[in-house]
Amino acid sequence: MTNFPCCRIPLEVSSSPNNLTYVESMYHLIEIISRRLDPDSIANATSKQIFENCQAVEDLRKKLRPHMQDKNQCKSAVDRLQYFAVRLHTSFVISVACRPALRRDVAIDPVEKQTLAQKCKNHLIETVRMFLAMHQLSVIPTRSWAFTYHGLSSALLLGIIADTKADPEIRQLEGDLIAALSATAAKDVDSPETHVMRTDKDIELSGPLSRALTALKHIYENGSLSVPNRKRKMEGQRTPFPPLSPNGGQISVPLLPGQFNGIPASQSAPDPREDAALAMAEMQNGTSIQDMSRRPESMQMQPNMGMDNLGLGVDMQYMAPMDVFDSIWVGTFDTLHLLFEMGRLTNMF
Repeated sequence: MTNFPCCRIPLEVSSSPNNLTYVESMYHLIEIISRRLDPDSIANATSKQIFENCQAVEDLRKKLRPHMQDKNQCKSAVDRLQYFAVRLHTSFVISVACRPALRRDVAIDPVEKQTLAQKCKNHLIETVRMFLAMHQLSVIPTRSWAFTYHGLSSALLLGIIADTKADPEIRQLEGDLIAALSATAAKDVDSPETHVMRTDKDIELSGPLSRALTALKHIYENGSLSVPNRKRKMEGQRTPFPPLSPNGGQISVPLLPGQFNGIPASQSAPDPREDAALAMAEMQNGTSIQDMSRRPESMQMQPNMGMDNLGLGVDMQYMAPMDVFDSIWVGTFDTLHLLFEMGRLTNMF
């Protein structure tokens, strides 16, 4: 719970409530997060509260100094970085506020739910755009956990809720973000032409960030996290071996009722849920449907890419978008952690 009393936000001598600096804008954004976006508030938010939360962030944008409201007002590289940074973080916060609309178990009017879902998608796109725009100017986005988390998690959720292959813009954003966060992807000959600055100084991703990047690559290559049935049939519907733990021993795989060690209870009546379980087992075993051994060495997954327990291959028709997203991040989003990282952003420029 983060809804706690806080002290008055300080203003610089040259500032006013409607002429906030970058630092002041971050303080105000942190206050919005702490008061409105703690887990309990998000889980129980009504559509009216969600719209009010979004409006609070949009109202904050109107109180910023001119160069952070209009890119044409920027007079220096720092001005442009601040413009991109503010847009990135405010867009991300708005998308977080709208996430309840991506769940099945929320009592929101269908029309309002669709409106909020579209609003979430639009701000996810804006978050990724701003991350890439910043990356063109500076290495800051790939040196900050908050920037990286906001950009990568937004691209991943966008890939889950959108038809990647049918939307050239989203596919381009995904490809560019993969290139920005992965030196391997940036150098891969099979990658599309990117519009980002290529560097060998990309940050080392681990844990949830690594799993998310792996999932994003899977979406980019396959169009979704689901593995088409036809691909499994081409492989003879083979039964995957039980996955191995890091020390080489076998580990258990979450199975559906009627399954044992990844073997379907009935071979005569295929069930899409069984297909999902098989795909899950394959990915947990570190072997995707595509034969990774035949791929160029530069594209083969490294041991630290977080394939274990990634959760790829789940049939998404049985899961709401946020359930798929949460299964990859495994509860990584922590409001207090986010507030701490956002606090560090006040000293970024």
